Amino acid sequence: MTAMIKIIIPTVIIFLSALVLDAQPLQKLAESISRTEPLLQAQWSVYAEYIESGQMLVDLNSNKNLVPASGLKLITSAAALDYLGEDYQYETKLIYTGFVQKDLLNGDIIIRGSGDPTLGSNQIKGALPLDSLMMYWVKAVQDLGIKKISGAVIADPYIFDAQSIPDFWNWRDMGNYYAAGTSGLCIHENFYNLRLKPGLWIGAPVMVLGTDPEIPDMSFSNELKTAARGSGDNAYLYYAPGQYFASLRGTIPQSYKEFKIKGAIPDPALFTAQVLKKELQKAGIPVTNESRIGSGSEALSDAVNITKVKSPALKDIIYILNKRSVNLYAEQLVKTIAVHEGLPGSYENGLTLILKFLERNDISPKDIYLTDGSGLSRTNTITTKVMVQVLKIMFKHPAFKSYYNSLVIAGDPDDIGFFSSYGQNSALAGNARIKSGLIPRIRSHSGYLQNRKGQWIAFSIMANNYNGSLGQINHQHLIILKALADLQ
Repeated sequence: MTAMIKIIIPTVIIFLSALVLDAQPLQKLAESISRTEPLLQAQWSVYAEYIESGQMLVDLNSNKNLVPASGLKLITSAAALDYLGEDYQYETKLIYTGFVQKDLLNGDIIIRGSGDPTLGSNQIKGALPLDSLMMYWVKAVQDLGIKKISGAVIADPYIFDAQSIPDFWNWRDMGNYYAAGTSGLCIHENFYNLRLKPGLWIGAPVMVLGTDPEIPDMSFSNELKTAARGSGDNAYLYYAPGQYFASLRGTIPQSYKEFKIKGAIPDPALFTAQVLKKELQKAGIPVTNESRIGSGSEALSDAVNITKVKSPALKDIIYILNKRSVNLYAEQLVKTIAVHEGLPGSYENGLTLILKFLERNDISPKDIYLTDGSGLSRTNTITTKVMVQVLKIMFKHPAFKSYYNSLVIAGDPDDIGFFSSYGQNSALAGNARIKSGLIPRIRSHSGYLQNRKGQWIAFSIMANNYNGSLGQINHQHLIILKALADLQ
């Protein structure tokens, strides 16, 4: 027994010493970076652990609540995979009420929403794009022998409540595609393209050419100006959900024959019904009444199913959510979690359930504050230590592969994410999987990587209220991530 103790104790000491040696240089590196000009007056936090051993590698302000921006999608997507399962699918139904007499439908066509954020999307495999979806629905009606409709095309979005956006979103964001509101019946990811023509000289007015798809009754107060070539998209739309009059401000660059920006569809559910009516009439099926939102009290007990449209699996939705950082997908999932658990589809219920998911995994509610699911709000806060805890929880989760594959691959030019050159020619390239976050003066990077020995590391870095450029902050974060990947 004594001999065995003599052998084991030195081995343990050597192992622990190696871990301490790993941590010491990283800690000094993080502390040194925190004293550089971009971060000197900022709130900056860095935390990383070896996943298997739980050994801390670097800890700088890891208990400070910071704004994660889109890094919050790691929390929302983890909770969605846990509650719903990676094979979960939405199901949107096309039904009719009344009765068919010869070729006349004496009743209404109703589109019953399921909260599917991919309905009519053209960027996710397995979803029917808007034109194809409408063709499918029109054919389904034709197959019933219906040639005239005496009622209306009605949208039913009541699987969710009426609050389309969270309480704390910025006025400058609302109206723009990345702040499209939630709906029980989404379409085309709830955005349209606004077609613009810049002027011939700097400062010249910009012409509005129209929207694609066409949004009925949409109008604009246009204050856009033309800026220098290469100045980028600095145009913003200002209007609240449900409003059809938008203010256009900012600039677009010279030299484009046509320039497009994206706006949020004011009422996606109503728009879905309007488009279907239009396509039915183009196909020779007149509809008597105007499209509308249902009252929520329609008698549906005798309704007849026409067809249904299933969404791609949740794992495919999560893939696009995190790779492309689609805010709408995250917000829809918050309410979907509530509905799935038998509660009304509201922000309050969904966010409460996400917190319960964290509590079940021994994460204290005081370490996280949620006001949306996408991270667009500046009132969301979380600690880097909690972010790493969630990454570790998902590492052992049955849906880990789907979660992991949804993160951007650093330095991979073939990835659809935004980090194709990040960490190239280093141990980071093709190794780190990252979810980033970005809103003005907020930057975060969280995810997984392996060191040179193949040991798994979970990391989270957040910078709030930094000075300097985004490029400077990205570089400082890259230094930390390269150091983690270079550990041996």
